This record gives sequence, structure tokens and C-alpha cells, in this order.
Amino acid sequence: MQVAEGLKFLHHHMIVYRDLKPSNILIFSLSLANLINAKISDYGIARYSTRCGLTATEGTPGYRAPEIARGDIAYNMEVDMYSFAMFLYELVTGGTKPFEDLRFRHELDAAVLKGRALDPITSSDCPPWPDMADLIAHALEPQPHRRATAEQVNERDYSYCLFFWKNCCVAPSCTTRKFCVCISAFFCI
Repeated sequence: MQVAEGLKFLHHHMIVYRDLKPSNILIFSLSLANLINAKISDYGIARYSTRCGLTATEGTPGYRAPEIARGDIAYNMEVDMYSFAMFLYELVTGGTKPFEDLRFRHELDAAVLKGRALDPITSSDCPPWPDMADLIAHALEPQPHRRATAEQVNERDYSYCLFFWKNCCVAPSCTTRKFCVCISAFFCI
């Protein structure tokens, strides 16, 4: 959960990232001990936040939270957790983008504002993964104060890693093995 650890660090220091999406995550390895390191990049629109929050309409449509898309209320760190859930969805579905059928900014924002549900992760040939589906749903809560926090995600029981390895990563195909190594670096200790 290196991305969640990064968000926890930022949020501890009152930084709202505001643009979490797969293309802003760098994957690399400098050591044989760690196969993959994930780092959050592109802090161009990240801002220090006070308790009053921020109001600028920033972020990437399709990944940004409803309170940002509305543009009329103050928001805080909870917007990053909404984006984190969208990122997780794309990761566990093997690259299926949230609202993949929509193309334009206003369509993506409208889907988020209307609370359009994401397709189940199983619709992308991912085996059932109840803990991950629950984590995504918890971080996509329409009410910001009800969303999972980065700290809660980091403290969460990682038993779903064992479930994932048992049900998905025993497959012999090369593509599946590469995907499993990548995804385990994000989620498993």
C-alpha cells in the first residue's frame, strides 16, 4: 500500500494532493530487496490546506471527488481518498478506467455528481475480491466525512492479499504473473 502510505504522509502534513490517478504514480526499483516501489509524482496542484479547506476546481475528471466537481463547497483530504478508490479500481480491474464509456469532462463530472456506480470488479475478469470491493466502496462514499482515510487504509487488515494470491496469482500465464507482482507491491506487506 505504498500509495496509501504516501497519502497518509501528505495528509499528516495537511497537504491535499488533488490529482491522484495512475499516470501520476511512478513505478520503479532500485534494489533487489524491493521488486517495485510506487511513488506519487506531479505535485503541481497539491496545496497546503487549513481546516477551512480548499475550493478550487482541480484534478482530473473521472478521478476527482464530487465536492471538487461541484466547485461550490470547501473540501479537504477526503478528495484524495475518492481518487485513490478510482485508482484502485483501475488497478485491480487490469486497466479498466472508471466510466470508460464516457469521453468528455462534463460527462465524467456528471457521472460522479450523480453517484453513478462503478461496474463490479468481477465484470473485468477479476475474481471476486470482497475486501477490495469494500475498500473501494468505502473510499467512494458520497459524504466526504464517511470515506476511508489514508490512515485507516494503512491500518487495514491485509488478509485480502492472501485471498488474491490464492485465487489469481497461481495462474501460469506470463501476463498474469507480471500483473500479480505489480499489484502485490501496492497491497501486500
